[in-house]
Amino acid sequence: MRRRLVVIVLLVFIFTAQAIKVPGIIITNDDDTLYVKLKIPVHANGDIYFLGLQYGTSYIDSKGEKQVFFSTYAKEFQFLWEGDLIRMISFKSTKEIGEVDAGYDKVFLHLKSNVRISHFYYYKSVMGQNPIRRKQNGQYFVDVFKRKDEPLFVLNRFEFKNKAMAYFSDCPSLVERIRNKTYRINDMTGLIWFYNYRCK
Repeated sequence: MRRRLVVIVLLVFIFTAQAIKVPGIIITNDDDTLYVKLKIPVHANGDIYFLGLQYGTSYIDSKGEKQVFFSTYAKEFQFLWEGDLIRMISFKSTKEIGEVDAGYDKVFLHLKSNVRISHFYYYKSVMGQNPIRRKQNGQYFVDVFKRKDEPLFVLNRFEFKNKAMAYFSDCPSLVERIRNKTYRINDMTGLIWFYNYRCK
């Protein structure tokens, strides 16, 4: 039932929401690269509505026909937005990210940086009380990290200090900055920069 509801909500959103068509690329599970026009949902202020992209979107194919794709069927899609490359990469859903209870085995995460460690945003609904999420530009999300050959790691605001110190324990100088609150949950950009460029 929950899976059906998620599908209905996504399809209604895809076909009725305010959106902008932009050139983009879809990389399928078979490693085929499709050059398409993606339908990107936007807020009234013109910002991308990322929550509406986490399970797929619609696009115009090379024949000019409208199609829909879901996170289950693609490894990644990407497009340029105001000069920035936006990459949405598919990962297996877990209890912490995705709608695994609804039957969705994969979800697109928004890649924010990819240097020494990959940093993603997983966007959350504003419905209900949720102490784990952060807010930026009117959108709620949690921070997700990925090291090569390691599982995804979700860092939420409720357990930020202890979990961050444990996860970044390979960099004692960063751990000390987290301990003395030089870096807090809302200083994530600086924290990631320090880890990528100052930690050995």
